[in-house]
Amino acid sequence: MNKPCYILVFLTISLTLVLAEGFQSVNILENGSFEEPAVPVGSGNLPQPQVEGWDISGVYWAIFTADGGVNPIADGLNQLYLYSASATQQRGLLSDYCEYNFSVKVAANSDLTTMQSSYAVMQAVSPDGSRVYELAKIFFGEVVEPNLWYSFDLQYINLPTSNLAGHTLQVKIYSAGMLNVDDAGLQITSYAQASIDDFESYGNPLELNEKWIASSQAISATLQNEFHNRYIGGQSMQLNYSMYSASSAEIVYNMSNCIYGNNLQQFSDVELSFYYWGNRVNSDDVRLFLKIYDISDEEYIFYSRSNLSSETQSLFLVDIDRLTARGFDTQNVKEIAIGLENLSMENQNGVIYIDNIQLSSQSKFPYNADINGDGVVDIEDMLIIADNWLLAY
Repeated sequence: MNKPCYILVFLTISLTLVLAEGFQSVNILENGSFEEPAVPVGSGNLPQPQVEGWDISGVYWAIFTADGGVNPIADGLNQLYLYSASATQQRGLLSDYCEYNFSVKVAANSDLTTMQSSYAVMQAVSPDGSRVYELAKIFFGEVVEPNLWYSFDLQYINLPTSNLAGHTLQVKIYSAGMLNVDDAGLQITSYAQASIDDFESYGNPLELNEKWIASSQAISATLQNEFHNRYIGGQSMQLNYSMYSASSAEIVYNMSNCIYGNNLQQFSDVELSFYYWGNRVNSDDVRLFLKIYDISDEEYIFYSRSNLSSETQSLFLVDIDRLTARGFDTQNVKEIAIGLENLSMENQNGVIYIDNIQLSSQSKFPYNADINGDGVVDIEDMLIIADNWLLAY
């Protein structure tokens, strides 16, 4: 069943765009440069000390200065030396939609044979401490020269599907032999949005067309290499269409391709949005639409009122909470489709550009009369009401 739903409008905005509501932390690791405890002047090392912030165990470990370890120091005055030992630190609880980045510099004094078995790892520890889950791990096999610092980085993004929110985040550095460690850091980025497709990961149009399937030969999708900072990031999706009179065409994206799954109710007050640009070759008789299909193939369609001959940036916005309130299964969305409809009795050809399809929780709509959900009650809301007077939803 096709249900038209008129709750959106275009919004022209400046090219300066905040892509995510979030924060970038400073290094939250304690004593990541191993400056505590301080090494006594003139000694060059401090054997098997209690290292502030770290739980260290194994055969042997020490705090070295440049005199006793690898010179120059990667960061600060000290470095940690591990001999068949591990250094572990726990830093708070995992949260959904957070990106965790752990970095560390390591060097070998002389023994390179154990580098393939030495590693850094990020782990999640269950609330009762009974289970440890590996989030990201990297071995130090790239260390091929002694007395030279090598940098290693780990990244983990915690999604709701992991069911690890509330688990303790733990980082661990393990040495199977002799290893010097310095400049360890852990940064967290928290996002209030989930990207469905930003078109940055595709290497060529064939990869794009494996995920975005054209409904007919009347429409095709390719990659647009962005220029002069006109679009967002490095790539967007270019849609070319050639439609007969009174017809439509669309490209379809299966939500199984999305790393966040098929649940659009990821946040409270959730919005589904994407940015688009028209082109002067487009006719005013062509309009842009978005379709959302649930798992039972019920669909809702949303239309834009934007003039597609405009080459300015516009926002296509759908209030998912309002769609849920109408009984649509927004927690089990099968597909989304972006398409164009030719309202004229003539053939139409043209091109539009799509970018940054995402879910976000960035605004609330306090007014029932705000039909399009853009946060303002204005003439655009009145036009939607006038266009759909006495129509049933």
